[in-house]
Amino acid sequence: MTSEEMIQVAKNGYANFGRGDIAAILETCDENIEWITPDLGVPGGGISRGRAGVAQFFQQIGDTWTFQAFEPKNYIAGGNQVVAQGSYTATSKATGKQASADWAMVWTFGANGKLVQFQEYTDTATLRDAVTAASAA
Repeated sequence: MTSEEMIQVAKNGYANFGRGDIAAILETCDENIEWITPDLGVPGGGISRGRAGVAQFFQQIGDTWTFQAFEPKNYIAGGNQVVAQGSYTATSKATGKQASADWAMVWTFGANGKLVQFQEYTDTATLRDAVTAASAA
C-alpha cells in the first residue's frame, strides 16, 4: 500500500467510527489483528485480539463513553504504518465526568493491506479520573 492509501484507510476508519459503522472498521482488519489501547482498569482497555476482540472493544467503548468530539488532525505515513494525531472529548457514562485529551494512534498494515496492529497513546490520567467514582465527587 502507498502512504496515501494507508492514510485514506485511517481517515475512513475515523469517519466510520463517527457514524457508528463498526462493521466497516472490522472489514479493514486482519483476522489476527492486535488492538492495543491504554488499560484504565475498565472495559475497553488493554489488548484485544482478532476481529471479534475488536468488535467487543468498540462495544465496551460505546458502553463506557459518550463522545462530544473526536478530531483527527494530522497524519504521518512511512513504511507500513500511519500515525494519526488528534484529540477527543468524551463523558464517562458511569460518572458523568468529562475528559479531553490529545492522542496518537499507530496503524500498522500487513502485506495483505489489512490492519494487523493498532495502538493508541493518550493521557491516561485524564481518562482514568473521568471513569473513577472518586473523581465524581
